[in-house]
Amino acid sequence: MVVTNGEQAHKLAEIGAKLREGRQIKALSLDQITSATLIPERHLRAIEEGDMSVLPEPVYIQGFIRKYGSAVGLEDLAEQFPLAAEAEVLLQPPSKSPELRPFHLYAVYVLMVVGAVSLLAAVFDPMRRATPPKPNLAPAAELPVETPTPTPPSEPLPAVPPSGLSLELAATDIAWLQVTVDGEIAFEGMLAAGESRTWQAKSQLSFVVGNAGAVQAKKNGQELPPLGAPGEVVEQNFTLDEAPASP
Repeated sequence: MVVTNGEQAHKLAEIGAKLREGRQIKALSLDQITSATLIPERHLRAIEEGDMSVLPEPVYIQGFIRKYGSAVGLEDLAEQFPLAAEAEVLLQPPSKSPELRPFHLYAVYVLMVVGAVSLLAAVFDPMRRATPPKPNLAPAAELPVETPTPTPPSEPLPAVPPSGLSLELAATDIAWLQVTVDGEIAFEGMLAAGESRTWQAKSQLSFVVGNAGAVQAKKNGQELPPLGAPGEVVEQNFTLDEAPASP
């Protein structure tokens, strides 16, 4: 979740009220708006109520507003939502340099004296200055090298057909995702640039992506066509009957 400033929350409440009024004038339900825009209903409700705590990054909120506005004839509302949030700078007092107290100076002096005495003892100690005799190292006997017997290559195992569905999503730029596995939400959040995730399902897989142009998808190991344009919200659903076999 994104922590934003009060200006963004206040503006979202104004825009959400206008979108709700436009939807009511056209006698449309939130379920109908979801079908037309592929935006989850709880996100549409959060936009109408000005609740940013359940919404993704501001750039995706602006995309949701643009699609919602197009569905009710209010296309210009998306540009009224500010993307930049004011940053709050925390001032910290400068750190103080440690002071050397008289006790510390005394300890340093003692260490210097001890080090000097140890150095003098090492220089004038005849036992330490004597050169130790070099050990007489006899050459080691050469051992015969055994040639390893080559092992025959093992036959490849037959490919095992898949017993379910697999989905891999990789992001080339930051993108918001919602992945549903066998009827339950398995992931909802942001996918960073260069990050990839894989999900397995028994019979059904579906996902919603908020930045379709920045996500590449593979189903059962096969790469899918481009999902859509940058900033576009796209939903796709897969079932086991239509899943191709792994390559």
